[in-house]
Amino acid sequence: MWRTFFLAVGIALAIFGGEFLIVERAVWAEAANDSDIKNVSAYMLDQGETEEQTSTDFHPEPWVPWAMLSSGAVIILYCFSVPRD
Repeated sequence: MWRTFFLAVGIALAIFGGEFLIVERAVWAEAANDSDIKNVSAYMLDQGETEEQTSTDFHPEPWVPWAMLSSGAVIILYCFSVPRD
């Protein structure tokens, strides 16, 4: 069970590292209130920035994707080298 867990962690790290190689920054918007989502179609179509909406930018350092890829690869290789029970 632990082998499978760490294999999943290694694969996730490798995938996120590959994504961060492609993406320069990520923008997270805050969740909307229930009152904002009463008319879902209007909410989805209106993507304009309002005063209430705030966002958080994440700019990864240049070494972060490579660190995630390499640590994910090491974990994956380790999971395949551990003998099965």
